[in-house]
Amino acid sequence: MTSANDKIDIKELMETYPYIPQKKQQLHKLLRYYNDLLSYLGQDALQAQKLSDMPRETGTSDPTSKYALRYQEAIDEYEEELEILDRKRKWCDKLRRELFGKDWELLELAYSKRRTTYTISRKLNINKHNVDAVILAAEERARKLIN
Repeated sequence: MTSANDKIDIKELMETYPYIPQKKQQLHKLLRYYNDLLSYLGQDALQAQKLSDMPRETGTSDPTSKYALRYQEAIDEYEEELEILDRKRKWCDKLRRELFGKDWELLELAYSKRRTTYTISRKLNINKHNVDAVILAAEERARKLIN
């Protein structure tokens, strides 16, 4: 895929996976809020006074233009963050479908649910001294699937 995928941290990906729906919901609320502000500024721009003697093509005041620019920058940033979250969700869904054996469950217990190595060893019937090595091997297989 792309070079950005080479830098994927499986641990970070698995830690954020359970929170992706909540984060997306928050970002959608923020996007609606800023879009509403922009539409309000667009309506208010017709009534705004010019505060400088500089001629402007839009007929909006300087502060109104500055706020509109800031809001648009925030909207662009939130949309980019939504795209990143969508990619992370797709990668995790792909891992969930394609990882064999107990690899997904192992990664989920270790990173998403943050269980101890002792708990993981009991739940998956793995020797507690081998849990870290098995997690690293599962991470490597997951990394190969994504790349």
